[in-house]
Amino acid sequence: MLLLSGGLLAQSVQSSSNLLQFGTTNENGKDSLTFTLTNSGSQAVQCRLHTFDLYNHKPFVTPDSVFSLAAGGQRLVKVYFQPKHNILNNSELVVQHTGSGGNLRIDLKGQGTYSRAYYNATQDLEGDALRTALNTRTGSPYTSLGYNTARIHMFHTIDNWKLNGRQPNHNEGYKNECVYTGRTISYNSALSTGTLNNAPYSMNTEHTWPQSQGATNEPMQSDLHHLYPSDGPTNSARGNKPLRWVPNPTNTYTGGSKADPTNFEPRDVHKAGAAASILYFATRYYTNSGVNMGFLSAGQENDLREWLKLFPPDSVLRKRNDDIQSFQQNRNPYIDYPQFLDRMDQVRGTAAIPQLLSVFVADSNIQLGQVANGAQVTYRLVVVNTGNQALQLSNITTSGTGLGINGASSLSIPRGEAGVVEVFYTGNGQNLSGQLQMTTNVPGRTSISIPVTAGTGGGSGVSLSGFNLQAPFSGLQFVVEGDTNQVIPFRWQRSAGSDGSTPLYTFQLRDAVTLQPIVQLAALNDTSLGLPFGFLGRQLRLAGYQPGDVAQTQWLVTAVLPGGIQRVSTDTRQLGLRLGFLVSVPENDAMLKVYPNPVQNDLFVAGLELAPQLFDITGRQLAVATEKTASGWRLELTNLPAGTYVLLGELHGKQVRQRILKVN
Repeated sequence: MLLLSGGLLAQSVQSSSNLLQFGTTNENGKDSLTFTLTNSGSQAVQCRLHTFDLYNHKPFVTPDSVFSLAAGGQRLVKVYFQPKHNILNNSELVVQHTGSGGNLRIDLKGQGTYSRAYYNATQDLEGDALRTALNTRTGSPYTSLGYNTARIHMFHTIDNWKLNGRQPNHNEGYKNECVYTGRTISYNSALSTGTLNNAPYSMNTEHTWPQSQGATNEPMQSDLHHLYPSDGPTNSARGNKPLRWVPNPTNTYTGGSKADPTNFEPRDVHKAGAAASILYFATRYYTNSGVNMGFLSAGQENDLREWLKLFPPDSVLRKRNDDIQSFQQNRNPYIDYPQFLDRMDQVRGTAAIPQLLSVFVADSNIQLGQVANGAQVTYRLVVVNTGNQALQLSNITTSGTGLGINGASSLSIPRGEAGVVEVFYTGNGQNLSGQLQMTTNVPGRTSISIPVTAGTGGGSGVSLSGFNLQAPFSGLQFVVEGDTNQVIPFRWQRSAGSDGSTPLYTFQLRDAVTLQPIVQLAALNDTSLGLPFGFLGRQLRLAGYQPGDVAQTQWLVTAVLPGGIQRVSTDTRQLGLRLGFLVSVPENDAMLKVYPNPVQNDLFVAGLELAPQLFDITGRQLAVATEKTASGWRLELTNLPAGTYVLLGELHGKQVRQRILKVN
């Protein structure tokens, strides 16, 4: 991919360091270090920096990913360490550049920890060692409360809106909600469980792990981490059905829950709680012979894991975890750190370290430029082990007169490390069209073949004319909402090689802060690309964004000629992407005052200068406030059906949002 000048033996770009050793940092912290890149060559070079994922997270990021380095110039590069896992994070930073000598690698190391000392025993653990540690941790200390006592704590404290942060100004002392339907009950005085179970309240206790599957006896029956208030009829309708996606429901329930003859799917607002409860129960009680671990099938576990990624635990669930600990002394680890699951392939049986074999090869083509007869050039190809198993490179060979490798023909690269394959070429007065080949132990990529080309003499070789990006719209924002088939067009100027060759293009939309790609499409032969809202929405959701979020993004296009010569053009603006048609809703900003909530008719919103907007959970806009009174903006909701809605507004330049419950 890189065009080199002929006859140069050394790296034209050097780094001031080949190792960045970060300090110990927890999931709420950030550490940073810097290094300097120097261009000792006589021409400006283009640089591209790569960092890599570890267990679905990129612990090391740099805002300096694509830049130009002038001849004789220097650039200070800052790298941030923001761990998500309490493990030793060992990774690499790869520097590609258009100067001579090939790629650079910089080793990155940082110790991640968790801010909660409760999980100290899980430090650096993976696979079954981690599952065992979590089993031990959740079992000690632990206080078995007994079923009646646990239910009273659940109704009166843990799931009481007056105390759990949902509605502290509620005018009655107690308020509970069915987790499956959203129906609420209110009462002024503490009530017995028998009274709550019967009319007019009819609020039962749901065992998320069914009693018939091993939750009948203590301590399982009273474990608050899987107990929730639930309507009697809906509780019975769920029965002992597994919790799964239900794409074709035969029954639907108020609030959004649904079922088919085999499975039950809770409404979106309860998916995180339900998933964390089942996975906790399996982790806590898999050693108990009375628990039917067969209830948690592979399919159910996969769905639950997906729910925790799509609907991460919110502040209400986190406070619930705190409150439960105050009564029974233990915590649900998947509320605190759902990422524990990334380090175990399963919790329903003996856990293994997820087997990930993956490789990053810095170049798909090596273009050595013009090499004079008898002159020799070398090129460093960096290969990174981006998996968690040892990467084996073998049968490293070359084809082509004058082309060879320095070093052994095989290479073992530990997890998180990089290896260097050094290629040399001696000019012989003829054009080179050769290959660098190797085999790997990576499924689906067992054979790697990289074209290596060079010309004769001292000419400049083939060049690629410049091109620029063209904005897909006017302004700085576009809104991803509404019709999922609506297309946003992206365009760029066509380019060509000086020899008339036609390039292929790679399009990338990425987070401007983390530089993680949101969309990447390669080998495009056209100068335009249309991305539907539905596709963008799914990719944004997979990248961790929630409805109502504004993502600061960059987009770039790379033009690459068949010989490997490339030019990169990056949009300098940051584009605001507002997700409007997905389903999970972030928590309320404390500065936004919305009342009453739940609401029957008129909804008032105080503290906003601009009119707020109301959406359903699919992102469809339903109303915009048009009247501002002394009590705030007023929205008329009388004609809307009962259900959950999302209110969006702007306060001091920050987007704020609130879940709204409409009742009849």
